[in-house]
Amino acid sequence: MNMFCGEYDNSSSGSDSEESFGNIKDAIKNDHSTKTSLLSRFVIHLDVDCFYCQCEEIKNPSLRTRPVAIGQKHIIVTSNYIARSLGVKKLQSRTGAMEACPSLLIIEGSDIEPYRDASRAIYDAFRKAVKCLNDENATKKGGMDEYFADITPAVEQEWRNNWLQSFSQSDVWIYGENAKSSCIEIREDQSGATSKSRYHQEENEQIMWGNEKEIFECTQKLKIAAQLAKRIQGEVKAATQFSTTVGTSTSPMLAKIGSDLKKPKSCNILYPWRTKTIINDMPLRRIPDLGSRTLRAILPLLERFNGTKDPEFWTCRDLLKVPQYLLQQEISRDKDGSLCEILINRCKGIDTLTIQDDDGGINKTVSVEDSFIRSSLTSMEGVKEKLGVLFERILRLLDKRKIISQYPQDAYPRVLRLTARIVDRSITSRRPFRNISKQIPFDGKLMMNMTSDDERTDMLRRRTFTLLPMIRIATEGLNVTRLNLATSSFKDVELSCTQKQEDVGGNVQRNIASFFAPSKRKIDIEVDEELKKDYAEKVIGESRFQHDHEQDKEVPLSEGSTQQKDIHSPKSMKDVIENLKRKRLVKRRRK
Repeated sequence: MNMFCGEYDNSSSGSDSEESFGNIKDAIKNDHSTKTSLLSRFVIHLDVDCFYCQCEEIKNPSLRTRPVAIGQKHIIVTSNYIARSLGVKKLQSRTGAMEACPSLLIIEGSDIEPYRDASRAIYDAFRKAVKCLNDENATKKGGMDEYFADITPAVEQEWRNNWLQSFSQSDVWIYGENAKSSCIEIREDQSGATSKSRYHQEENEQIMWGNEKEIFECTQKLKIAAQLAKRIQGEVKAATQFSTTVGTSTSPMLAKIGSDLKKPKSCNILYPWRTKTIINDMPLRRIPDLGSRTLRAILPLLERFNGTKDPEFWTCRDLLKVPQYLLQQEISRDKDGSLCEILINRCKGIDTLTIQDDDGGINKTVSVEDSFIRSSLTSMEGVKEKLGVLFERILRLLDKRKIISQYPQDAYPRVLRLTARIVDRSITSRRPFRNISKQIPFDGKLMMNMTSDDERTDMLRRRTFTLLPMIRIATEGLNVTRLNLATSSFKDVELSCTQKQEDVGGNVQRNIASFFAPSKRKIDIEVDEELKKDYAEKVIGESRFQHDHEQDKEVPLSEGSTQQKDIHSPKSMKDVIENLKRKRLVKRRRK
């Protein structure tokens, strides 16, 4: 997975990990799976080979035989396999890369929009191929260059049809099948930490995962999954020209590891019972939901139980030496120990997270950003000028998002957020940066319905500029090194979620709020229309009945005066409505 600065379209996550596959709450919910269930899912991870360089090579085929790198600002963000073999490294300075490979061609990649378009085309082809196998298969877009799918329904369908007879092992690479496939290397992108491991047959951990029958069935079904994955690979290649590597296993984490074991243009199988050595020696940051913030929190414990070492090279083996109760004490957001349990299980190769279909990968957040060399952006006028470029870029992204939305008329954001990274002189570390962020409600519907780009830009500018004072008062001496403009809370996402709930009807799980008695205010809102109907039927009905069958009665208002009782008076109506509310509230609480 390549980390790339520029424009982001993924929904925000509660995790601080760069490689999170989904919501940690889903993993907590599924964490009590049986051994059998851990072998009953079949997940693939499609990783595009050298994605950014491939984008350039497809546009210019002559680049395929040259060392090529993509640069942003003063660094190399990625390179092709030829350049890597000649010593070019990710996040290396341009100067260092040219010294390592004088023939290196560096292509400026600051404009990330073409890469986003290519990523969308790949995902569309991937999703179409996966759904053609079985419409119940689930797909999820990961980063810019990676895609997940749970193809269990398709695998089970083929298993029932005895489809395995067409399996050809020559088309698939299986970790640990022979000496050549038993030596692998795993790398963590952000730190560059790399681990090498060798699989030995005596380390096979089948007993931990299931009985002989379960292991046999899982083995055969993973081979079916790999054949289906190869079909998906071929369809993606035919539709987009991009070559890919696919990993096949029983969970998102293991499938992703599997796709890293052999590249490029490969289809790999990773049996879960052969993962102990790989994961034991794997860089700790490769574990989903274990990012830099969590690593910093548990660093003292890692050193206490393992001794001092390079902080970038902590492994899963190191984490497993730390008692769980101590980990929980250090991770402030882990109130009940569930997160620690999940992290420990993942360090053992057990990942219970499921792939939730993303309905075509419609973005929940659309944002653009730009970064600047320290001390190069020190005036408010300069900040406004840089934001002007971001306005144009984010409007293009919003227009493209609208085209692919299931509800194009409702493809508008309702929240606008500005984030700035500033130099804070009160911080004495080597990187004295601080992020400040503020968001406001935004009438995205009005903006998206405007026909003039100038009008849309002007509206965006006026709303964004109201957020600028936060930068001015944040620190003495303005010094901005990054600006990020984001839009979120899209109406079409809300409609899509509502439609999902309606489709599954009573089978959908209740929101946690439904386990509590509804508030009086909510009851007032929910039963408003019902009360009107009840009032008409019960109260007015009673009025007519009394009028037809009884004599009108006189009610004394004050001494010496009388007036006919009016059951439609505000006081009477209020009494009846309050009574109905009380009855309705009691009834709902009983439910």
